[in-house]
Amino acid sequence: MRTLRADALRTLVARACKRMGAGPDDAQHVAGSLVNADLSDYASHGVFRLAQYHEWWKRGLLKPESKPIVGAERGFAVQVDGQFAFGQVVARFSTKIATDRARGAGIAVVTANRCNHVGRLAD
Repeated sequence: MRTLRADALRTLVARACKRMGAGPDDAQHVAGSLVNADLSDYASHGVFRLAQYHEWWKRGLLKPESKPIVGAERGFAVQVDGQFAFGQVVARFSTKIATDRARGAGIAVVTANRCNHVGRLAD
């Protein structure tokens, strides 16, 4: 079995994400999430998911070049349209919105649809 250092694995996974169409920042974010899951003993949310992501991409279910958008909003509630982007990208976008809204209103509710597997939520 071949062993890779975590930084080399992140580079390899990011390259695969870019080849599917992800921008550099999104590719690095997804790669970091997957490798960190493996390093944290959550292999079910780790690099092995890349094969599943690739299959979804081939079937048109994952669109790595997409960016999530706000689909609807009302007060402290926001619905995010993930546009079939990587789930980790949608989760990061949604978390920022939730944090910003909660700072302003004291509370926030954010949902996301058309979102793929988000990985380990602790990221």
